[in-house]
Amino acid sequence: MSNLSDFIGSGGGGLSVGQVVVLPASTSDTEIETDSGVLLRSGFVEETNFDSTNGVFPLKFVLPEEDSLIGISTNAISVAVGDGYVLLAENDILRSTDNGLTFTTVESSLPGKIRDIAVSDTYQLAVGDSGTIYRSTDDGQTWSSVSSPTSQNLFTVSIGNGYAIIGGREGSLFYSTNNGQSWSSSNAPIDADDDIFDTAVSDTYQLLVIQNYTTSNYAYVLRSTDGGQTWTQVQFTETDFFGVDLFGVAIDEQNPQNAIVVGDSSIILISNDQGQTWRIRDVDNDTLLYNENFGKVAIDDFRVYITAGYEIFVSNGKIELDDDNTWSRVDVNAQNSIEQIAVSDSFIFLPQDRNEYNRIATSVGAGMDAPAPFGLSYYVRIR
Repeated sequence: MSNLSDFIGSGGGGLSVGQVVVLPASTSDTEIETDSGVLLRSGFVEETNFDSTNGVFPLKFVLPEEDSLIGISTNAISVAVGDGYVLLAENDILRSTDNGLTFTTVESSLPGKIRDIAVSDTYQLAVGDSGTIYRSTDDGQTWSSVSSPTSQNLFTVSIGNGYAIIGGREGSLFYSTNNGQSWSSSNAPIDADDDIFDTAVSDTYQLLVIQNYTTSNYAYVLRSTDGGQTWTQVQFTETDFFGVDLFGVAIDEQNPQNAIVVGDSSIILISNDQGQTWRIRDVDNDTLLYNENFGKVAIDDFRVYITAGYEIFVSNGKIELDDDNTWSRVDVNAQNSIEQIAVSDSFIFLPQDRNEYNRIATSVGAGMDAPAPFGLSYYVRIR
C-alpha cells in the first residue's frame, strides 16, 4: 500500500476534508494511506475513468470526512431535505442544519410513527400512523397537528406547486389545495384493499404506486394531471405485476418528462413521456440487478439511486439513457434495512429503523462539478 505523500509530498500538501485527489494512471494501488493513518479507497477501479487527458485515465480518491454511519437520539424511518436543513423522523421529528451531521429534536409529542416527510419553500408536512398529519411553516423548526381525513396509516406525502397529496392504507388518498391545512378525497380507481406506498409530483403531472394484497395481488401505477384531484390507471398487462410489489416512484426534477418506478423481483419501470407510457427495464441478463428487491428511488442531477435492503444501487447516468446504462452496487455500512432515501446537492441520506442512519457524500459534494461514475471511491467514509 502506498502513502499519499509518495504522490503529493509530505504532510498531504495542506489537503482539506472532502478534497478530491487525482493520482496518475500508473498508480496500481486501490487503497492509499495518509500520513495521519486515514485510508483512502478507490473502489471500482474499472469505473474511475471519469476524466481523460491524452487518453490517460487517472484514479480518483476523496479525503474522508465523518463516518457514513451517524448516531442519532431516536429511530428514523423517514427523511426529507430542504434548503439548508435535513429532517429525520419516526417517533420524533429531528432537524439538522449542518448537512445531517448533528440533529436536534423539534417535535416529540407524536401520536404514532411518522412514515414520510415532504418539504417546500413555504411549508412542510409529516404523515404517519393512524392518520397522523403534522405541518410546519418555518422549515421544520416547529410543528402543529392537522385535522386528518382518515384514521388509516399514511405512508406517503408529496408537495407540488399549489397542492399536496397524501396516501396510505386501504385506499386512503387525499389532496390539499391550501398548503396542507385541510384535505379532500381524491377521485381514483382504487378500492379498500389498495395500499398506496409512494407518490411523486411535478408541475404538470403526479404519480403514485399502489399494491393490492387482498383481492387481486396486483400492483398499479396511477397518474394525475390536476394536483391529485382525479387519477387514471396506467395500463399494463396484469401478468406483468401479478404477485409483484411496487414500492418506489420518482420524477426527474431536471427533466420531468422522465420518471421511474421500482419494486421487488428487480422491477424497474421507466417512462420518458411524463408517465403516460412505460417500459420494463430488462434485468434478466444483468447479474448485478437480477433478483433484487428494490424499495425506494431518488434522482439527482446526474444519477438514479435505488434502495435494496441493506445496500443501494447507483446508476452511472440518468434514466433517459437506454437500457445499457450501467449500475454500481454500493455498500453503505447499513446496520438495518434502509427505509427511505433522500438526495441533496452533496449527500445521500438513508434512514434505518434504529438510532443510526447513513449519510454518504456524492462525488459532486466532494468537489466535482461534472458527473462522474459512482463507486466506492466517491463516497466519504472512514473504514
